[in-house]
Amino acid sequence: MFFGFIYGDSCMTSFKFAAMLLVVAAFYLQVVSCREAATGKVAAEDSEFSKILELCNAFDRLNKDLPKGHILPDEAEITLDSIIAPLREYYLRNSAAYCADTSWYFPIQGYSIRNVGGTARDKYGFVDNGCSFFDRGINPGHPAYDIFIRDLNNDGIDDRTSRKANVLAVTGGIIIATEPNWHLGSTQRGGKYIWLYNANENSFFYYAHNEDVLVKPGDIVKPGQIIGTVGRTGANAYKERSQTHLHISYYRYEPDNRLCPVQFYN
Repeated sequence: MFFGFIYGDSCMTSFKFAAMLLVVAAFYLQVVSCREAATGKVAAEDSEFSKILELCNAFDRLNKDLPKGHILPDEAEITLDSIIAPLREYYLRNSAAYCADTSWYFPIQGYSIRNVGGTARDKYGFVDNGCSFFDRGINPGHPAYDIFIRDLNNDGIDDRTSRKANVLAVTGGIIIATEPNWHLGSTQRGGKYIWLYNANENSFFYYAHNEDVLVKPGDIVKPGQIIGTVGRTGANAYKERSQTHLHISYYRYEPDNRLCPVQFYN
């Protein structure tokens, strides 16, 4: 009887231990499965984002080649369509929190339309002359706005705040091109620039002459987000005779599929 009791108790202990091992094994397999699923999801997301960066790089090349005549306007239109379609799909799928926000912000924090430069003929300095995105290197004009900060000594610092002036995303969108590395002596007129694509309105914002570029291609930004600071970068903007300003253009697809500059301050 005594030995039978011990033997039975030992069997019971072994059974419990085996059951515990099964539970632990099941938990381990579940953890491994979840980890593999998460790894697979991250890998898929990384792969998709890599493709987005490739599209952003393709846009930047196109943008640089157009004014130089390295690509014909008709060819550029077809190329841009193939770039924008997947970017638009990606943005709309990954920015649900921003899509509903259609707010517009003034491009420089703490400033207003009173700071937009102009002439007696062109109140806010916008001169279209029939230019489109695809013939910028052909037709003369100034389809943009120059917004000047308070900087009497042209050191790039706001005289009122003693700080750099923040550049804001006018609307939400995805950053599709940046140039953060302009250097003195470069012939690039825009200096350090930012291109933002607004998928909701199928339009583009171009910000030039920045000092700091605080975003990178692929970033999804919300309206009013700080994306840079006003600077003096660019072949002409760095010169002493030039007042410190932000150069901003807005291009939007028209019903005939032409990508044209829009005069949004009037």
